[in-house]
Amino acid sequence: MKKLIIVVTALAVAATVAMAAPRGKRDGRQDRPGGAGMIFRLASEFRAELNLTAEQNQKLDALLNEVKAKFEGQRSKMRPPQGEMGDAFVADDFNAKQLHADRQAKREAFRAEMETYMTAKIQELHDLLTKEQRQKLMDLVEDKVQEFKDRARDRRGSREGRRGF
Repeated sequence: MKKLIIVVTALAVAATVAMAAPRGKRDGRQDRPGGAGMIFRLASEFRAELNLTAEQNQKLDALLNEVKAKFEGQRSKMRPPQGEMGDAFVADDFNAKQLHADRQAKREAFRAEMETYMTAKIQELHDLLTKEQRQKLMDLVEDKVQEFKDRARDRRGSREGRRGF
């Protein structure tokens, strides 16, 4: 039980950090796996492997829709309005340190809010699944993380080969 709590907490923290600086898609690839978002994606992707009941599927759909809506709403809040940086730059009293401090405070507040939110949603996911389903999901998470690490290692190797190293 302690291991599960530690893993869930680590996933929540990783998700909030990842969301504070969204990477978006790069070269047609999805964001890196990891964080709380990954656990929700995998729960949805591997429904059959988790042997979810019809009721669990309905509740999972509702939970996923709620989390997705929250992510989309928060993503737009993290991006400064068009022109905000330009307006600050053009102003006679431009203060880079103050601008940086203001943006940093917004990021920290965002992280704290999302960590609280995602921890609550992970608790809902935990309560939705049986112990066996939770263990299967964690196994899938570990497999995906390893798969990502392997692909990253392979990409690094292929880049080094192209540079003549």
